[in-house]
Formats: sequence, structure tokens, C-alpha cells
Amino acid sequence: MLEKEAPSAAATLKAEEPEAAAAAAAGRASTKPRAKQTAAAPSRSRKPAAKNRVAKPARARPKTFSRKMSLIAEAESETAAFAADGDGLVWTAPMPDGRIPAPRPSEDVFPRLPDDANPIDRATFERLALVWAEEAGRWTEDMQRSLLHNLPRARVTKSTATFSNHYISRTVRVSGVVPTWGQFLALRVMFGPAVCFREQWAVEFARRYPLALEDAYDGVVPDTAHEVRNILDGKIGMPVVSRRKITIRELAKDRKRTRKRRPAAAAAASQSQAAPGKKDDDWAEEEEAEVVVGMVAGRQPPKKDEVDEVAEDAWNEAAASAASMDPNTVIAKLRKRYCDQMAQIQRLRKDNDEIRKSLDAFNNMAAKVKDE
Repeated sequence: MLEKEAPSAAATLKAEEPEAAAAAAAGRASTKPRAKQTAAAPSRSRKPAAKNRVAKPARARPKTFSRKMSLIAEAESETAAFAADGDGLVWTAPMPDGRIPAPRPSEDVFPRLPDDANPIDRATFERLALVWAEEAGRWTEDMQRSLLHNLPRARVTKSTATFSNHYISRTVRVSGVVPTWGQFLALRVMFGPAVCFREQWAVEFARRYPLALEDAYDGVVPDTAHEVRNILDGKIGMPVVSRRKITIRELAKDRKRTRKRRPAAAAAASQSQAAPGKKDDDWAEEEEAEVVVGMVAGRQPPKKDEVDEVAEDAWNEAAASAASMDPNTVIAKLRKRYCDQMAQIQRLRKDNDEIRKSLDAFNNMAAKVKDE
């Protein structure tokens, strides 16, 4: 008899463990199509899960929308690094023994002017560097910092070449407070001490800063706006700036000389009283000298009457107009001169017509006499 064949392993496994066999068959069936799918379409790879993604670091450089803003951002970062390094323009606490810190050289602390800076700005910064080298050793730390803070504003244009129109002067006038040492020094270097001591805050400022009453250089900016425009336009060169220092007494004399420049009405009134005017001027000179000496000594100047204040305001306006040469004033003078010249031309034409008529009459008379 033929022996029965032994049952296969699959049949035995199916008989013994039907659930395990079914699971194994399902596993084999599930793995095979997955391999075929990956081989058939390798380009359709799935993206990694969100939990496996690595976050990219944020950009350290700030976003800028123009080259100018990028340059400003770079300059700010460099300035911050420069100050943090300890070599910047930031001072630490004052010295423990109360001494004034030695000033650093102007080449290290002064900002560098651009290549296209006008000659007046260059002369102003040269004079500021000279004043810094001569006087900064007696300034306190706050006074040094005040000047360095106002250095970028110590520049002029065609519209800010006068004391009343300059940015620093307008800032002080609008605020109504006494200027800082840096503001005063920038104005004094540009326009001279005579213009600065005409202001209402001069006495209070001299009381706060006695160094302001010492000898000082005259202003760098030319007196007339016409000359300033010619310099800025490149028509003429920058004149040689005087290095002579003026004292408070000389300042009073200059003020007395400029005080004679009065408006037309005041000039007409002064001409009608020639003899008494001389005595008044002598008395005014003595009073001016007493006020200046009192400022040097620290005394309070005497109070002025309302009439004196009005006269002082009129003199300030006349002196400012004479010193600044406002374009409107220049245009008005040119128009008046043009009208005078046209009137003179009309008179000359009328005289020529009368002379021509008389010559024609004389020629006619001579012709009649010749015919007869």
C-alpha cells in the first residue's frame, strides 16, 4: 500500500495556528506591494514629519529697504561696538579726586566732515579744534560732552548763515532757556561773541559760565549774506579768518560803534538834536562800560526803563539787519536804486529833448538870416 504523504508545513501551521498563519500571510501581502510602489514611483517621496523638521536660525541682520537705511544701520552697529569697546565718545563716572579729565585730541573726538563740505564749515571746525586744544583743559566733563553733542549742528547753509536763522539759535529762542555751553561755543565760533552777548540770556549765561567772559576769537562766518552766497557758490574763496582775540571792553566798544546804526526815523531824530546827542552818546558809553565791568565782576546789571528797552530792541533789529543783510532788504534797496536811476534817465531825456528843440530853432533862425 502506498504511504500517505506527510502534511506540508503550511497545512500543519494552518491547522495548528490558523490565526498566526493568517497574520503572517497578511504581512507578506502588505510588504510586497509597498516595495513595488516605491520602486515604480521614486519621485513621489513623502515629506518628513513636522516633528522631525529643524527650524532655520533667524537672520541677525535687520531688513532694510534702501541703501541709505542699510548704511545707517551699519553705522549704528559700529558706533555701539565702538562705545562698548571703551574707546568711543562715552565717558564713565567722574574722576574720584574731583579733577577735570584731560581732553582727548580733537582728531579722535571730532566728527570728520564729508568731502563736499563748504569752506565755511571747514573753517568753523578748524576754529573749534583750536578752541578745544586751548580751552578744553579747563572745562568740566559735561561742558566737553555738550560741545561734542552740538558739533554736527555747527554748520551753515545759504538760509542758516545768520545768527537769527541758525538752527542752534532758533532752538534756544524757541525753548526760552539759557543755552548750554556747547550751544554757546558753537554760536560764538561761528558768529562771534558780540552777537551772542546781545541776547537776553547773556547775563544769566555769564553767571553760570564765567569762562564765557574771557577773551575769545571773532566769528568765522562772514558778516554779509552776499559774501556767504558767493563763497558757497564757489565764486570767491574763503577769506583769511583773523586769529586776534577780543576782550569784553573791546566788545563794548564795538557795540557802541554799531549802536549808531539806527533806523531812518531814529537817525532823523538824532540829526535834529546834534549837540545833545553827543552828550547822550558819552553817557551811554560810560553806562555800557559800567555794565560790562559789572558782568566781569559778577554784579547784577541795573534794570532798564521801558523806553530804554524799546530803544534797545530797535538797536538790536537795526544791528541784526545791518549784520545779516537780509535778502528782502537787499532787494528793496536794489528796487529803490533802480527807480532812482530810471527817474534820472527820464530827466536826462527831457533835458535832451529841450536842447534839441532849441538847436532846431537856432538852425532855422540861422537859415532865415542866411537867405535874407
